This record gives sequence, structure tokens and C-alpha cells, in this order.
Amino acid sequence: MLLEFMARQMQALELPYEYWRWTDADIPDVYFTGDASGTATGDEDRSVDGTFTLAGHSYKGELPLEQWHRKIRTHFADWVHGGGVAAKYAGFRYVPTDLEGLSRIEIDIETKEWG
Repeated sequence: MLLEFMARQMQALELPYEYWRWTDADIPDVYFTGDASGTATGDEDRSVDGTFTLAGHSYKGELPLEQWHRKIRTHFADWVHGGGVAAKYAGFRYVPTDLEGLSRIEIDIETKEWG
């Protein structure tokens, strides 16, 4: 449920995105990969609280990452719901890399999933 929901959100944003790792042989200058984690709440509704992290990768510096970050932050500013899942922007951080010319950002999206 969660991965399908997030894939639809990324599609709506027209974000160059794949879950976990980029698998296409043609790697764009700017792209995002996603990762999810969660913990059962123990509530009667069998919900899972989690975090969906988008890792942005850019060979064109930080500016394209910041532009995408603003779009993502705006899209998830309030809870976005659908199919037993809700998601909301939670924060971001720039991540240093050892690769020459590669910039990275991680964007956290708080998630709630009902089973």
C-alpha cells in the first residue's frame, strides 16, 4: 500500500524517482530514490507509523535539489491521504558525499498506514 501510494505521489509531482535504487542504465543528472521504515503502533486499528525518506542525487549542484525540495515540501505540507495511507512533510538534510560532483539531499515524509 505505502509504496504504491508514494509512487503515485512522485508521479503526480513528475519527480524522476525509483524505489530503493536507480535501476535504469540511463542515469539522469538529477533523480530521487526512496526508502521506507515503520513501527506498529499497537493501536486497535493496526496502524503503522513510519518515515519515507527520499534521497535526491544531483550532478548539477544543490540548486536542482532545493527546487525539488520546495515542490515536495509544498505537496506534502498537509496530510495527503489515499488508500489507507497518509503522508506529511517532516524535514530534510543535505548529506555529504565522497563522489566528485555529486550533491545529495534526504527528505523525510512522515507516514501513517492502516491495515
